[in-house]
Amino acid sequence: MARTKEVRVDVPAGGTPSAPSRIRLIRPHGFVDEYGRHRFWRAGDVVGDPHEIALLLERGAPAEPAE
Repeated sequence: MARTKEVRVDVPAGGTPSAPSRIRLIRPHGFVDEYGRHRFWRAGDVVGDPHEIALLLERGAPAEPAE
């Protein structure tokens, strides 16, 4: 089984985090958000929404770039 490289977000000093435009989840990831909603992504799901990518990366989702 090939190892994949997980996404790391670079934050320039005083800048905005840079993240890939699309990510692929390496393993399933889920949580209950602040509104009580269950959020879940399957392994292999590709996410392209910038807000959703930021949310996933902030919460430590195991992902890789899907460019």
